[in-house]
Amino acid sequence: MLENFLYDSWKSIMELYMMNKPHGRMILASVEKGPLVWPSITVDGVTRLKEYTELTPTEAIQADCDIKAINIIL
Repeated sequence: MLENFLYDSWKSIMELYMMNKPHGRMILASVEKGPLVWPSITVDGVTRLKEYTELTPTEAIQADCDIKAINIIL
């Protein structure tokens, strides 16, 4: 368990570790601001969430960074 007095040090280490990864700023944003709000589309009058293959390149990178952020923390 992380003790209160170690939190600031742990946080700094985790931020530096994330920033050192490809798309590090996006990974850190996933932690600080929350994950991507999965976009939706309307097809034939029915609204549904986009599938991963339908995401824009930027959205796909952000979705990948969300998963990376969770894995780093775990």
